Amino acid sequence: MKKCSKCEETKDTKAFGKCKSRKDGLQIQCKQCKVEQNRLKGYSKKHYLKTFEQQIEKSVQWQKDNSKRHYENCKRYKENNPITYKESQEKYAYSIPPGVYGIKCLVNGKMYIGESKHPMKRRSHHLSIAKSEGTLTSTNINLQEDLQKYGKENFIFGIIEETLNHKQRETYWINYYQPEYND
Repeated sequence: MKKCSKCEETKDTKAFGKCKSRKDGLQIQCKQCKVEQNRLKGYSKKHYLKTFEQQIEKSVQWQKDNSKRHYENCKRYKENNPITYKESQEKYAYSIPPGVYGIKCLVNGKMYIGESKHPMKRRSHHLSIAKSEGTLTSTNINLQEDLQKYGKENFIFGIIEETLNHKQRETYWINYYQPEYND
């Protein structure tokens, strides 16, 4: 049993969300009060979707403004640290939790929604297919054709949702965005 700091009711510990930084491992407000607080602040699914869209726009702008500099920095680091670079890429690829990801073409605005236990490894797979000219081998031929046609620099990749039930959530996000590449 624990007392909520907002409503001051004593409730079962299951009524509280997790919080690693607290001694008891639970948030100070019950889930019900936390939902009400977020509603009053205006946080909702629309808020998080808007934030995702803003992240995409910000990422696109940064890539346009700094593409040469970023490319040169990565190239120089790869040359100077071949083993370290590969190890760090592998470590990073497996550090991203399972979830739903999106790939958006900046040229035509089309989008692809996918799910994976290792989204960054899946991203690498999509990009490696784009490099292989000629035979179209992907299950998503339209995405592969556009990756080859426009080049990987005209696509952005983002994590839409980190979740363990990524297969079910992928269906939700496909229904929400109705991406063209998923047809």
